[in-house]
Amino acid sequence: MYFGDWLSRWNVYNPQKVALIDYGLPEGSRAITPSPKEYTYAELYRRSNRAAHFLKNRGVGRGDRVAVLAQNGIEHVDLFFATAKLGALLVPLNYRLPIGGLQYILTDTSPAVFFSSQEYEETAKSLARTTACPEPLSLETEFEAAIKDGDASFPEEIRLEQTDPHLILYTSGTTGHPKGALITHGQIIWNSINTAISLSLTKDDRGTIHTPIYHTGGLNVLATPLFHFGGQVVLLRRWDCEAFLSIIEKHRLTLFFGLPTLFKMMIASPKFKTTNFSSVRIVLSGGEPCPRSVLDTFVERGMPIRQGYGLTEVGPNVYSLPAEDAVRKAGSVGFPNFHVDAKIVDERMKEVPVGHVGELVMAGPMVCGGYWQKPAATTEAIVDGWFRTGDLFRQDEEGYYYVVGRKKDMYISGGENVYPVEIENVLHRHPAILEAAVIGVPDEIWGEVGKAFIALRLGQSATVDEIRHYLVKHLAKYQVPKYYVFLESLPKGDTGKILKKELANVKHE
Repeated sequence: MYFGDWLSRWNVYNPQKVALIDYGLPEGSRAITPSPKEYTYAELYRRSNRAAHFLKNRGVGRGDRVAVLAQNGIEHVDLFFATAKLGALLVPLNYRLPIGGLQYILTDTSPAVFFSSQEYEETAKSLARTTACPEPLSLETEFEAAIKDGDASFPEEIRLEQTDPHLILYTSGTTGHPKGALITHGQIIWNSINTAISLSLTKDDRGTIHTPIYHTGGLNVLATPLFHFGGQVVLLRRWDCEAFLSIIEKHRLTLFFGLPTLFKMMIASPKFKTTNFSSVRIVLSGGEPCPRSVLDTFVERGMPIRQGYGLTEVGPNVYSLPAEDAVRKAGSVGFPNFHVDAKIVDERMKEVPVGHVGELVMAGPMVCGGYWQKPAATTEAIVDGWFRTGDLFRQDEEGYYYVVGRKKDMYISGGENVYPVEIENVLHRHPAILEAAVIGVPDEIWGEVGKAFIALRLGQSATVDEIRHYLVKHLAKYQVPKYYVFLESLPKGDTGKILKKELANVKHE
């Protein structure tokens, strides 16, 4: 079997069906354009072939990396399928990262080709000057010209195995550096199969890409399963609440994915009350627990929410709570999907009794291939085929699974994983700061936000605004804490380790 090239099959089976409706813009600040473009499966097939020839003519082959710095666009889809044909690896870059974070990823992956949209052209040129990556190619000019006039024939087939990597998706690291999860062809295929079984997915389903493609949710929650099963995908440049509500009604979406933060924005919009949701059969919620009030509101509008759980390295669609249990088992992520093995274990990898808390580990064909150029991290994460999630779970007597907490200090803000050590490392570089610690605290809008505790050096001074301005220069916006507390010193244990549990009870202004 040739893994990854689903478009060649749909080009035979249903070539004239509209596969993608593109509301994205190649440049500018708007989330959508009022005049979307439609692409059939035949057109996507030809575009991906032309993209593959363009890459091949520039020396891209099996195992080479192709980096993209751009907000969501059809070019990501073109390059996803083009790299699959060549056995190359696509590296979608997080455009929200500060330049230092992008430099690290580009140095780590050494891409053979580096694409950028006009919006990030100056950043891309700066990155090319300060890393070993090649000069950026414009998506709007060089790439688009190749897509318009290039060779549309299928490139020479390369035999790939399910274990071959296809994507490198970077996740924030607990040691201060992000790790590139190797998303294999097999992982993408089996995630699609798990999703289809769980959601009864068919060619008649219609969903969206509205979360960033540098996240696994952008491509792999719904888009790749829909492409696999011949459905239809509506692509947005980025999230826009009013536009999204209009698209649900206009394109008769049958399912969509979101974080509770996005659902709260939808409910708060006056348009929510007037939108026709009759086509929607399933709403998927992930990233953080969904509040009961949100569940009730969506059910009242005839949209059952299925809560789930997943992560970049596994799935991401690995748990699902049946919609009929959304209220009765509120807080649960349900059961493992069909082709997922899971258990809750102690520190020795021994299963804990029902009702006891332990670490969730999972195994199966939907587990990633490890971390790019990090063998030690791979060995630590995957033990005898079981991926150690680092998340604490429990199982009730009926078999339902619940997320209890996280082994490490990570918190989730608006769906973004935030690791306090990354923020603390930046704070410690501030000349006025002696000690710093960051924890996640609840927030009505974003789920969780950062709260920083700071002890200044003797004789030094700094205001909240000064420290926040300093952090904004070195971190992504979602990483910058919302609250700040100044203390004479931070509480420590006998070993000198800061006691974050004690900090959790300290109030902020």
